[in-house]
Amino acid sequence: MLPAPTSTPLDPPTKPPQAPVGLRKPRKPRGRGLRTTTGCAICRRRHMKCDEQKPTCGPCAKGGRDCVYGAKSHNANPSLTPSESDRPAPNSVVGHWQQEQSPPPEDEESRRATKDLSSSQVLWSPPESQVPSLPSSKQIPEISSPETARRSIDQGSWNDANTTSPQSNFSGSAGYGVEVAPLRWFGLLADDAANGADDGSLAFLHENLSTKSPSINENLMDDARSPTYPASAYSTGTPSLRFAHIAPTSVPRSIPPAGDGRESWQSPIKLRDREIPIFRRFVENLSHWIDMYDPLKHFSTFVPQLALQNEGLMKAILALSSRHLSIKPMEPGGPLLDRTTAVQYYYETLQYLQRAMKHESYTRSLELIATALIVSMYEMIDGAGKGWERHLKGVFWIQRSQDINGESGGLKQAVWWAWLRQDLWAAFREGRRAFSFFKPTKPYHVMEQYDIASRVVYLLVQAVNYSSAEECKIGEASLRPRIERADALLAALEEWKGNLSVHFNPLPLQGGSENAVFKPIWINPPAFAVSIQLYSFARILLLVHRPAPGGFLEYAERSKQLIDAIDAIGGIASTLTEEAACVVSTQCLFGAGLYTQEPPKREAILHMIEEHQSRTGWPVNSLGEELVGEWRKGDGRMG
Repeated sequence: MLPAPTSTPLDPPTKPPQAPVGLRKPRKPRGRGLRTTTGCAICRRRHMKCDEQKPTCGPCAKGGRDCVYGAKSHNANPSLTPSESDRPAPNSVVGHWQQEQSPPPEDEESRRATKDLSSSQVLWSPPESQVPSLPSSKQIPEISSPETARRSIDQGSWNDANTTSPQSNFSGSAGYGVEVAPLRWFGLLADDAANGADDGSLAFLHENLSTKSPSINENLMDDARSPTYPASAYSTGTPSLRFAHIAPTSVPRSIPPAGDGRESWQSPIKLRDREIPIFRRFVENLSHWIDMYDPLKHFSTFVPQLALQNEGLMKAILALSSRHLSIKPMEPGGPLLDRTTAVQYYYETLQYLQRAMKHESYTRSLELIATALIVSMYEMIDGAGKGWERHLKGVFWIQRSQDINGESGGLKQAVWWAWLRQDLWAAFREGRRAFSFFKPTKPYHVMEQYDIASRVVYLLVQAVNYSSAEECKIGEASLRPRIERADALLAALEEWKGNLSVHFNPLPLQGGSENAVFKPIWINPPAFAVSIQLYSFARILLLVHRPAPGGFLEYAERSKQLIDAIDAIGGIASTLTEEAACVVSTQCLFGAGLYTQEPPKREAILHMIEEHQSRTGWPVNSLGEELVGEWRKGDGRMG
């Protein structure tokens, strides 16, 4: 410990050290002490270097803005043109970014939370009157904490010791408010977009979306207004990441001044002729991936109508469809759309979000949650990996702040179940727990057939949680509770199966399949067939990860059940042709293949995975090759 100071209040003050004679105090650099008062009012307000050309300086000429001189005081409010006066001051202007300053974490939980949110620390600042102050990272609960998630699921509640009730919209400092959560999500998107141009092909976008700068360069908007379309947006070769300057579409980009009404961010959309086929790919194809368990088909009927009145939603749809068209052509053997088209629409989506987030009514709108899900699906198809997982968490923040869950009804409920299916696959691949804490409350006797079909998704999520690295590690120290939890989940699966109606029964097939590796199983509609696959997938995970205190006899009995579940997945997959069902079937085949031992079944699973991927264009990487690698690892350990 340092000794106490010996001076007293009566001691004479110590004189400051004198500078040596002949030496002058170092001159401060211009950026840290000297401020210029010259230049146009617009450049000074935006803290940009002005070349002082008159009547219009270079930066203003490039951006197409009116150039105004006068009012040399930096704090003065210069006389601006109407187009500039509509913008808020720098502290609340759309596009202004700030680095959130939070105290360093003091414990392990805070360090994990800070690491988890590291990509969202750069936040857009809306008007202060609309958004409460953001909590520091110490105050933000760790959303995917195993203990928190387990307690929430067991209690059937969103609440825990560290978070507030969703009915309070996360008021206070312990969570995300309905205004803050969308900004966190947008921070993830913009940060990933800025950091995703590592190869230099998107260099100018990287500079303009760079999170290292205290303020985003608004020339991004200027650059997006002036590019020209290439001679042909289609190519027969491999999709390129080269960023071609693509002409802006006819969708208007301007948004009226901030307000609470929907008219502030809604305007009629008119698509160009070349955009209509891209739009139709979503309506007639990709929307069915989302609507598989939705009898009202919100994303193929209602969401396209919303998009015709909202630029951001339309841009997200065009980005998703363009990316899919860069993988799977309009017709077999046809040309692929260049991937740069999708990249262009993706960044235009970000530009719209950057402007629209200042409207409180937009942050609570159906258009925002639909846009968030479609952007997440874009990342899924694009194969973004960790980036997709972060965006899934961002959508989770938005849904949780608005108390959206699997029983919300309408489009909100459809979005939640579609998001849960995405998070289910990401969690399984990452060996983590799913983000959702929601526990369904409806009993089976009041549920419709599609509600029952989708309930198995929730049960599979619990099986994925059970097989996660977090719960497996916890279970090593307490086998009995882990066995009881597995038995409870297996019982829940059997309860689900016992409540199925005749709609889930197999239909007769034509003979001649006696020699098939997997006996074909035809169930119609395909969504119900996939539900049986998900049920079998959940059983596989529980059977594999449940401890076996009964020894060899228990293991032998469990092996028979495991083979039955694998055969059910393979038999159903052999009859599926619908794209939406094939997407989920691909996931189930991969999961079943991990625990398949017989070589003929392995070959059949590889063949069906390749067929599914060829039919859907998803995923972009070969799951078959990855599965073969897993088999080699397993066979090597056994040998």
